[in-house]
Amino acid sequence: MADSVYLDSLKDLLVSGDFLKKEELSIVEAMVKSKGGTFEEAVISKGYLSDKELSVLIAEISDWNFVALGEMFIDGEILRLVPLEMAKKLKVIAFGKGDDGIKIAMNNPNDIITIHLLRKKLDKVDIYYASVGDIDNQLSSYKDSIAEEFASIIAAANDEMKKDEGRESDAVQIVDLLIMRGYEEKASDIHIEPQEAQTSIRFRIDGVMREILVLPKKFHDSLISRIKVMAHLRTDEHQIPQDGKLRYLIDDETIDIRVSSVPTTKGENVVMRILGEKAHQYTLIDLGLEQVDLEKVKRAIKKPWGMILSAGPTGSGKTTSLYAVLKILNQKNVSIATIEDPVEYNVDGITQIQVNNMADLTFASGLRSIVRQDPNIIMVGEIRDAETADIAVNSALTGHLVLSTLHTNDAPTSIPRLLDMGVDPFLIVSTINIVIAQRLLRKICLKCIQSVESPIEKMKENYPANIVDKLADGKDQVIIYQGVGCKFCGHSGFHGRTGVFEVMEVDDEMKKLIMKNVDAGELKRYAVEHGMRTMFDDASQKVLSGLTTIEEMMRVVKV
Repeated sequence: MADSVYLDSLKDLLVSGDFLKKEELSIVEAMVKSKGGTFEEAVISKGYLSDKELSVLIAEISDWNFVALGEMFIDGEILRLVPLEMAKKLKVIAFGKGDDGIKIAMNNPNDIITIHLLRKKLDKVDIYYASVGDIDNQLSSYKDSIAEEFASIIAAANDEMKKDEGRESDAVQIVDLLIMRGYEEKASDIHIEPQEAQTSIRFRIDGVMREILVLPKKFHDSLISRIKVMAHLRTDEHQIPQDGKLRYLIDDETIDIRVSSVPTTKGENVVMRILGEKAHQYTLIDLGLEQVDLEKVKRAIKKPWGMILSAGPTGSGKTTSLYAVLKILNQKNVSIATIEDPVEYNVDGITQIQVNNMADLTFASGLRSIVRQDPNIIMVGEIRDAETADIAVNSALTGHLVLSTLHTNDAPTSIPRLLDMGVDPFLIVSTINIVIAQRLLRKICLKCIQSVESPIEKMKENYPANIVDKLADGKDQVIIYQGVGCKFCGHSGFHGRTGVFEVMEVDDEMKKLIMKNVDAGELKRYAVEHGMRTMFDDASQKVLSGLTTIEEMMRVVKV
C-alpha cells in the first residue's frame, strides 16, 4: 500500500481523528525512513494503534468492506476452498459463502491479478479487506493437515521399531515434526520424558501440559541423540545436565529453541523451549493491556529516568511485556543495553548481554559494566539479590531509565520485596515510576465458544459468592462464555492466552506511605482508592467480554 494519495489520506485521518499526535507521526515516519518497512507496520509496532484499529481506518479510507478475521472462526470446508499453498502464496483466506460468491479476505482488494486467479479457481468471489496479521493467523488453521501427517509418520516409525531399534532417519524425521507441530500448536515447551516402558512426549500449550504422543522406550536414545546433535551438546555424556540452543527455520521465521537435558533414573529427560521471533513483536495492546492502564504505562515510558518494574511469577509473560515497552523506546537517538538470563529475543539496535555465571558475568557484574558505558535505557532481566537491586536503583537515580522484573504476587508487594533486599525507602520513592503486575489467562477458543445466560443464585451454587457478585454488578443474571472443545483447540475449549494486569503508579502520596514503611495491604488499599484496577478487576472484565472463563480466572488470579 505505497500509494502516496492513500498514505497522505491515512496520515491526515490519524492526526485529525486524534489517533496520533503530530510528534508521534514524526516518530513513525522517521522509523520507516531509518529501519524500512511500511508506515502501517511502524504505527502498530510503536503501539499507537492495534492491528484491528488501523485496519478499520484503512478500510474506511479505501472504501473496502472490512472483516475482522481474528474475531471469527471459519469452517474447515470453507477454509480449504482455497488450497493451503495458494492461500499462502496469495495471502488470502476464504471465510464464508454468500449470494455474491465465496467471501475472500485479502490485504489489498485492488490486486486485480490475485482476484483474477481466485475467480479462475472459485468462479464468483466477494472480496473483503483484512489485516496481514489476521490473515497470517488464520493460515495456521490449516494445521490439521500437519497433525495428520505427523500421526501417519509416527505410525510408520512405530512399524519400523517393531522390527529393530529406532533408526537415525526416523529420529531425524520425528524431531523435525515435533518442532513443527509444537510451533503450529503455539507450544512454549516440548517435553520428552522417559518412563519405565515408554517415552512420553508432551507440549506445554497455553501454560498447560498436554500429552501428544507415547513412543516405545527403545526409541528414546535415538531421539535424545538427534536433539543433542542439533543443539551442539555432548552425545557421549549422559550423567550430567547439559544446556544448549539451536535455530530452526519454519515458514520464513527463525525459531530459537533452548534445549535442556537432565539425567533421571529412567533415562535422560529433555525439554525444548520454543522462542519465535513473533513473540517480541507484540504490542502492549496485543498482550491484553486495557486502554486505561496503557495510558499509565505510556506516561511512565516518557519519563527520562526512573524504574519500570514488571512483577509476577515465572511464566507470567513479564519479559515479553518489557520487550513490548523496549520496542516503543528503541529509537536511533537513544542507547539501550540489557543483561538477561537467557537472552530470549534478539532485537536490532539493542546491546544484549547474556549472563554467564562460569565467567563470573552475573546480573550484578554485568549491570555494573553496562552503567560504565552510560546507556540511556537499561533492562535487567531479573532483580534476584540485594546487590543487583542496589545497582539498578542507583542507576535509575543517576539518570537512566531502568526496566526490570521481580518475582512478587502483585504490584504493591514489589515495594516490601525491595525493602527486604535492603533498598533504602528514600531510593525507592525517588526512582520507581510504575509497577506492572501480571498473569496469563487462557482465551476461549473462538471455534467452539458458547454463551450461557446464568441466573445469579444458580451461579452461587458453583462459584464463590464474592466472584459472582462482582460479575453481576447488581444484575439478576449474567451471560458467561465457555469453549465446548473442538479439534482446533485439542478439545480443551481454549486457544491462545491474554494477559491480566495490575498497573500501580507511584505518586506523591504513595511515596509518603512508602517512607512510613506501611505494609503491602495498605499500599494496595490506597492504589485501588486512587484508580488502580486489580488483576481480579481486569480478569473479571475479560470474563464478561467472553475472552476467558470463570474457572480460568479462579485458577490463575488470586480472588
